[in-house]
Amino acid sequence: MPKSSNSKFFVYIFWILLFVVGYYGFNTFIQNRNNPNQAPQTEINQRGQHVVYLQANPSHSYIVNGYINQYPVTFLVDTGASSVVVPHAIAQKIGLSKGQAYEAYTANGVITVYDTTIDNLSIGNISLSNVRASINPAEEGKQVLLGMSALKKLEFQYKNNRLILIQNK
Repeated sequence: MPKSSNSKFFVYIFWILLFVVGYYGFNTFIQNRNNPNQAPQTEINQRGQHVVYLQANPSHSYIVNGYINQYPVTFLVDTGASSVVVPHAIAQKIGLSKGQAYEAYTANGVITVYDTTIDNLSIGNISLSNVRASINPAEEGKQVLLGMSALKKLEFQYKNNRLILIQNK
């Protein structure tokens, strides 16, 4: 290869690598911004309670990584939801079985959902068993709504711009 062709080749490679690194770096930045709780801060306090601290994202929502039956999921904390709501595609991957169908009232109107039970739901060092949930066949999102069927088993507080989840043991 002539010297000028060789240098052009390395310039192209440089720009391609710079683009790839920039793309993945920006993508990681956006993910961390939308979900600042990918590895939530946890502790066991003096009373033996399991505590998880959540930071709000720029939209003032609390999004946190966790697990349903040891399957990794992303939760959106929703105190307005009566139960944990699992999108159909996620429910299939986890192996949740559809129970009885019933109508649910949502911000988008009335929909049909299916009753199910989650054997284990965990966020940080908090672990809940036998959580009532519903499978939403109309939901195509990648987030599970963490509703009151799980949250009622916890104490939650808002302090210093953080949502604090507390599980009594």
